[in-house]
Amino acid sequence: MARFPGINNIFIGEEELKEVIFSYEIKNFKEEIINYLEIKNVNIEINCRKFKIDSDGYGNLNTKAEFLYKEDEIVFYTKAIERYIETKFDIYDNQVNRDFYERMVYIYIKMILVHELVHVQQFERGILTQEIIDENKKIPYEKRWYEIKANEKANEIMLLNADNFERGIIDFVSNNSQWPMRSFTKITK
Repeated sequence: MARFPGINNIFIGEEELKEVIFSYEIKNFKEEIINYLEIKNVNIEINCRKFKIDSDGYGNLNTKAEFLYKEDEIVFYTKAIERYIETKFDIYDNQVNRDFYERMVYIYIKMILVHELVHVQQFERGILTQEIIDENKKIPYEKRWYEIKANEKANEIMLLNADNFERGIIDFVSNNSQWPMRSFTKITK
């Protein structure tokens, strides 16, 4: 598990995210999902960058990860993930919340990874091509059929062996909700 920042501020930065993304747990999870999805290319690399640079040269803080099929690489964009976590999870610092927070980050990274591995599968099967991506660029991300399918499959896979907490995080992320964890403060002090 990653070492998360200390006293009075639960916040995850780029280094903590990289520690999670490159952890033994995530590496093993990636291998399990590659096997589950019957992906032939088992040499998909995982890398991190601060943020995606769009075709117009501007940084994009909405893209959390992407599969770069020509490079056989899944890239996690740490600033976008960091921003998502900061804005979606309102957490007071105490040990119970810190433990929940750490689990939540691992679950969220796994969800992103499964989503991208579904894209790997879509490319391998010829369901998704660069031409299809180009044709759909003007359609909002959340309405692109291949993104909808990747989200559905990622949720299905993540729920297979999920406990109640994991189900809550998966449901929360899938429904784009806000998660206040302030209620734990009174219970744990």
